[in-house]
Amino acid sequence: MSSTSDHVLSRDGNPIHYEVRGDGEVAVVFVHGWCGSRSHWRQQMGPFSEKYRVVALDLVGHGESGVARDAWTMSAFGEDVVAVIEKLGLRKVVLAGHSMGGFVIVEAARQMPERVVGLIGADSFQIVGERNTKAVVSKSLPPPADFESALRTWLSQKFPPGSDPALVEQIADEMCSTPPEIAYPVHDEMMTNGQRQGEGLLELKMKTITINESDGQSDADAFAKYDIEVMPMSGGGPFVMLEDPETFNRLLAKAIDAIVTA
Repeated sequence: MSSTSDHVLSRDGNPIHYEVRGDGEVAVVFVHGWCGSRSHWRQQMGPFSEKYRVVALDLVGHGESGVARDAWTMSAFGEDVVAVIEKLGLRKVVLAGHSMGGFVIVEAARQMPERVVGLIGADSFQIVGERNTKAVVSKSLPPPADFESALRTWLSQKFPPGSDPALVEQIADEMCSTPPEIAYPVHDEMMTNGQRQGEGLLELKMKTITINESDGQSDADAFAKYDIEVMPMSGGGPFVMLEDPETFNRLLAKAIDAIVTA
């Protein structure tokens, strides 16, 4: 099925590039993670466009979108998602977010709860409810001069043995292309957003499902507190939708169906 690419301006004047496929009453909007892009959802766009209208976007500072932003906040990223939804006139939306995208979709849903019918995470919601401070999380990244080497080392440790080396290298190249002056403040904002994310889920009270690697650090008590349903995957790393798209897509279809038929 053919795809259409376009852009819309963010509230602060940045072009937000997006891709849209398919048709249908229900739209599924895919949001990438930290230092990622809409290409990380390439294994989902085609299959799910057969039943839904599917959209993937580049948040400001990522992919093909603009980079001129003063404050890198999850709320501003949520506004990016809202801008695309409004441009396309989507009325019944399931938001899917990978990793950091899990914070972003909560913010987007808070801004338009009348249009969003449910939330789906992918390797996400691991720090929901946590109260981390920027002073603590800023120490978890190396100095900017060591950003690329440290990020590549971190990724190599996150992927399990037997992972496709070409895929790992492709993801590493893309993530490392993010300018440190964007990657660092976005990382700090993301890692201090757990409490706000939890507050948002309690406020929204909408069906929330996350597809997480089963060996990941998922907090069952926190998931129960915020009413997050977990669909586990096994044997993968942090990019569940790219590493095993067949299994992920099966779980994603089940999650979407659970939301739209609730």
